[in-house]
Formats: sequence, structure tokens, C-alpha cells
Amino acid sequence: MRIAFSLTDSLVLVAVACVLAVFALGCSNTAYLAKGEKLYTGADVNIEEKEGIPDKGALASQLDLLAKPEPNAKFLGLFHLKLWLYNIGIFKESLGEPPVLLQSVAPDRVAVRMGTLLESEGYFRADVHYTVREEEHTADIQYNISVHSPYRINGITVKGGNTALVGAIRSTMGETILAPRDQYDLVKLKQERERIDAELKEKGYFYFSPDFIVFQADSTAGNRTVDLSLGVKRDIPVEATRIYTIGNVYIYSGYSLSRDSVGMPASDTVSVGDCHYIDIDKKFGPDVICRSVFFRKGAAYSRKDHDLTLSRLTNLGVFKFVNIRFVEADSAGIPRLEPHIYLTPLPTKNIRFELQGASKSNNLAGPVFNSSFRNRNLFGGAELFTLSFEAGFEVPIGGGQSGTNSYEIGTRGELELPKFATPFTLENVSSLFVPRTRIVLGVSLLNRLQYYQLFSVDASFGYNWKQSITKEHSLSPLSITFAHLANTTQKFNDLLSTNPLLKKSFEQQFIIGQVYSFTYNDQLEKGHKNHLYFKGNVDLSGNLLQLAQSLIIKRKATPDDPYQFFGTTYSEYCKFDIDLRHYFNTVDQRASIASRLIAGIGIAYGNSATMPYVKQFYIGGSNSVRAFGARALGPGSYRIPDSVAVKSFIDQAGDIKLEANTEYRFPIVSIVRGALFVDAGNIWLLREDPDRPGGTFSAKTFLDEIAVGTGFGLRLDLSYFVLRFDLAFPLRVPYLPQGERWVTNKINFGSASWRKNNLALNVAIGYPY
Repeated sequence: MRIAFSLTDSLVLVAVACVLAVFALGCSNTAYLAKGEKLYTGADVNIEEKEGIPDKGALASQLDLLAKPEPNAKFLGLFHLKLWLYNIGIFKESLGEPPVLLQSVAPDRVAVRMGTLLESEGYFRADVHYTVREEEHTADIQYNISVHSPYRINGITVKGGNTALVGAIRSTMGETILAPRDQYDLVKLKQERERIDAELKEKGYFYFSPDFIVFQADSTAGNRTVDLSLGVKRDIPVEATRIYTIGNVYIYSGYSLSRDSVGMPASDTVSVGDCHYIDIDKKFGPDVICRSVFFRKGAAYSRKDHDLTLSRLTNLGVFKFVNIRFVEADSAGIPRLEPHIYLTPLPTKNIRFELQGASKSNNLAGPVFNSSFRNRNLFGGAELFTLSFEAGFEVPIGGGQSGTNSYEIGTRGELELPKFATPFTLENVSSLFVPRTRIVLGVSLLNRLQYYQLFSVDASFGYNWKQSITKEHSLSPLSITFAHLANTTQKFNDLLSTNPLLKKSFEQQFIIGQVYSFTYNDQLEKGHKNHLYFKGNVDLSGNLLQLAQSLIIKRKATPDDPYQFFGTTYSEYCKFDIDLRHYFNTVDQRASIASRLIAGIGIAYGNSATMPYVKQFYIGGSNSVRAFGARALGPGSYRIPDSVAVKSFIDQAGDIKLEANTEYRFPIVSIVRGALFVDAGNIWLLREDPDRPGGTFSAKTFLDEIAVGTGFGLRLDLSYFVLRFDLAFPLRVPYLPQGERWVTNKINFGSASWRKNNLALNVAIGYPY
């Protein structure tokens, strides 16, 4: 006999089970308390405002963080699972959590810290008191805080006479971060001291420190305002009042503690501009090193030049340590600093072998063997040369996918030059990051067993440079890809014969064009609780070549009568795509909401009737819309007929892609993390394909063709390795008849048939985005 439960019945059973579990675990945890002990369950912070305060919610959040210690954590916000595991002795040390008792709480100290915080933010003379609320086995604390509106800045003056140092400080006040009517904030006062110090460092005050600046606040001005004055402490070191200029610059390459190269004879010193270069190992040419040094003789010391030099030398990627020591050298009464730069090189050559598991967006996974040889100083100018070899075998896993196995082997050579290699001279740009020229050549063979072999060659010449720590550019003025289909089977040929556009996308492909990408990523920038990532790509093929040939041949290229380059037809298209991601983290940084938006369009023209197979858009799978098979969704409302024998093999591709994802990530226990996610999206064609009806993009109908899926995920997060299991099911199916595409009313976890046809288990390595 088979019993089926509806979704409503299942939810009721789950709810009843949760209630019983909460009651049972709650009772059992207090049973382990000794006589007189009470379990601390947390604190409430109640703010009573006598007058309006700017952001009561933000202030309450800050005060909540001071209410230590934290009570025992609750699993899914329902019950103390970790405490229960600790009490019963199961995984006590690894997963358990000892009880937080009322006796361990010090509310007096918490109240003092809250008062200090309020004072630092301008809430002078605030009143903080607390009440301990005790039950039979538990207790919590309520902190009651009475505050008036905060004091605000009335004005700021610089005191200390007319010394050169005070005058230099006054000259920086045009950039002050303290403005009239701003709320008094001790943190901003400290930031102002650091700002002034940074400005003074650019003026040559090498020995000055933010600690030498003092603020005084006069709150007698009335109207809940303060008059601020700043000055310099008395009896600061005399060196802190002097402006230092740069003297001779000495560079010691090949330096180590075990072999001091400072004592090298003068005959081994090479002078390049203001630099005196000593290379004990004779490894690096002086030009590339001196080009990365921004100290200039006779100029005032600048922290910017100091940091720039450290960053550029470090980013060359050839030195293990970069240290700068400044030696005082008084020249004709002018205080001077002589930078001595010590460079300890990394090993020049290394060989690396790796065996790893890889999973792809098409739900193929398997072992991959990598080996690489690296030379960090190929020609003596910190050029990085990498020769790599890769071999892998893949099988379909998860997502309800079945199909053929495949293997791929390839080799790739890359040469990176630590400069812009151009036919004309470029000024040495003052950037913290080393610009690079990249030259790449690679070959690979993909063998889809039972179907075909794809041989490809790719080559590119381009530049990579970082505009700042958050912005990066990549430009390849020349990018070439050649793909040749070989050894096709009869099964594959029969498939192509039924779909002319698919056949055309698999034809021999010769792509020659330009690629540009821009990346913004603020994850490395300090001070961000939430993070934003953006990447935009522009990919062009054949446009410049076609323009040149059209001026000579004087006719228009078509797919039936294309232009050729050395007897080979080349692809013509333009492709644009963006990837936008946002990560919102909770206050304690333990949980987050990660969202992503992908949009792209590819337009084939001239020689090409369709985009090359390797450049088209796909959707579905473990890193995409997880409720649908890898690359099996779309285009539009089209679905591969069940009669197609190799249905699982065909990758559905399109010219337009729109996808949105969001997931709530939260800790469960130890290294186990959970996620609730929703995915939506689809792909479409720009030109009508009679073999794929419903696949063409229409502004009137595309919203009705968006697929939607949801699900739950478990992730084993080992920091360096994440194993992910995402179980998903559809909410909206675009290939169903109109009016029937929302399938939420058909969800039935108790039905074996529904589970088989709708649940998709995605197994992957790493987070989806």
C-alpha cells in the first residue's frame, strides 16, 4: 500500500515535530543545571530618548554588541542544539557548547562600556542602568538607557602659534572631515588626526605621528554644541617638526640575513637615474627594478611614494621580502633621508603537480591532473613564464542528468611582462599595481566519447592593469581561437542533420578579434560590511578584418558568400555581458544574503549566421538555475522533444541571456552551512529557428518565459575547499502551456513520481557565485 502526503500535510507534520523537539530540548537543557545555577538567555536594550536622536536603530545595534556574553546559540532560532549536544556528551568538544550562566555575566561592566560608547558619540550625561529578570531556571537582563539628543560640532580651530608645523596643519584643514553641525564622534576625531598625519607625510614630515595631535572640546557654547580646537602636544621630538627630503637611493637585490650584500664594492654598483643598484646574484636587470622605485632625489619625503615603491616591487612577484630602511644624512643643514631598499628574491623556477576534483556548470565532474613549470625571471627582467599541462576525465553527476563521458587534454604557455609592451613609449604610471603584458598560446583536445573530437588553438596578446585596489582592466587587442571538429560519429551526424543551426555552430570556427573586460570588486577594500562585485565583457570578432577587406573587395559579406582570411572563413559577431553580485552580511558576519544578476547578448552578422558554439549563452545546472538540467533550459518556451535519442547530450544555447539568483547562507553547526535559494532566468534566440519553435526573443512575452526554481543547500566549508549539495525543484516551467507554467500548486514531496520528475540534486565544488 502506498501513502501520499500533500504539501500541507507535510508542513503540519514538520511543524508538530519542531514544537515537540523545542519543548523536549528546552526542558532537557535546564535539567543539567546545578542547584542555584540559571541559564542566561540574553539581554534586551531599551532606549528612552528624551529628545530626538538621529538613528535609534543603529545606536541600538551598537549597544546590543556590547551586551556580552552572547547566550547559547539556537539552531534555526528554535532550540539550543549545541548546548544539548554538550549536555548529553555527544560531540561535546567538537560540536557542543557549554552553558552560558547568569553568574558569568558582569552587567556593571557592560553598563560602563555602554556609557563610554554613548559619550564617544556625543550623548553626554546619558543614564545607563539595568534590571536582572530571573525565572526558575533562566534569567535575562534588561538595560535601560536614557539619552538626550547628541552634541554637535559648532566649529573647529587650530591653535599653537605660527610655527611651520602648525602652518602645515592649517593648510590641510580645507579637507577636514569635521563639519559644523556634524554629530560629535570620537571615532571621527581619530580619523581626522590620521588624515592630518597623512597630509603631513606628503609634505616631508617623516617622523610625525597622529598621537602628537590633541583635541579639546568645549561644551559650554550652549544649544547642545561643542567648540573643537586642535593643537600639537608639547615636548614632541624635534625630528617630528622637520621636513625631510630624499637623498641618494640604494637598492640591494639578492639581500639576505645570511649573506649581507650591503658591503659590496663600489665597482659592482650600477647607477640608473637617482638609484644606486647592487645585484649580488646578477639575476635582475636594473631597469625593471629602478622603474618600480618612485623616490626622487631632492624631493620632500612622501608616504605615497613610499607605499607606491613597496607595492610595485612586491607586485613584481619575484621577491619574498621587500624592506625599506631610511638613513638620516644631513646635507648642508638640510635634513635628508637616504632610502636603502633590501630585496630578498623568491626561487626563480619551480615545478608543480596537482590532482584535484573539478565540477563545471554543465554538471560534468571528475578528476583533473595539472602540472606546471614556472620561471619568474625568464629574461632577467622579472618576466613570468608559465608552461602548463592539463588532463581530465568527466562524467555527468547530479541534476538528474545522464549522458556520455568525456576527456580533455591540453597545454598552455603564458608570458607576462611587468610593463606595457607597446611600439611607442609610455610614461611610468604612478599606480600601486604593476601593469602587465600577457602573451598566451594554448592547444587542447576535447573528446566526447560516442560523438566527436574538438581540437582547438587559442592565442592572445593583451594587457592587464589595476586602476585601484577595486578596479581592474583587461584588454586583448588580438585574440584568436581556432576550433576544428573531427572524428564525428554517425549518431552525432544524424543529430546535426536534423538541426541546421546547431550544425552551423559546430562548423570549423576561426575567431579573430578583440576582448575587453572591466572588473570592480570591493572585497579587498577595508571598511565594507557588504560587498559588491561587477564584471563587464566586450567580445568582438572579425570587425576590423572585415572592415579592411570590404575596402579592398568592394562587396558585402554574407554567410553564403563570406570573407576569408588565408583561405579560412572567420566568425563575425559582437558579444556583451555583465555579471553583478552583491553580498549582504549580517551584523555578526555569520550569515549573508548573496545575490547575482547576469545579462548578455551576442549578435552574429556578416560572415556568420549564428554565434560560434563556444561563444553562445547557456543556462541551468549547479551554478545557474539549479532546478533545471545543465544547459538544458530554453531557449524561450522551447523544450527538446522526448523522442530525441540523445536529449541529455544537446546543450541548448542562445544569443540572449537573463538570469537572477539570490540565496540566504547561514551556519548550521561547525563546518556545515546551509542555504535557501531562488533562481530565475532563461536564454533566447535573436533569429527565428524553425527547429526550435518558441525560442525567439520577444519583448512582449519574454517575462512569461522566465524559469523559476528554489531549494535548500548544504555546504561543507573547510575554508580551502567547499563541497556543495543543492536540492532544487521548479516553481515555474517556461515550456509548459501558457496559464500552466506556475507549478506551485503541484508540489507534493510525498509523491514518488513528483520527486522523480522535479527534484534535482546538484553536487558541486565551491559556492555557485
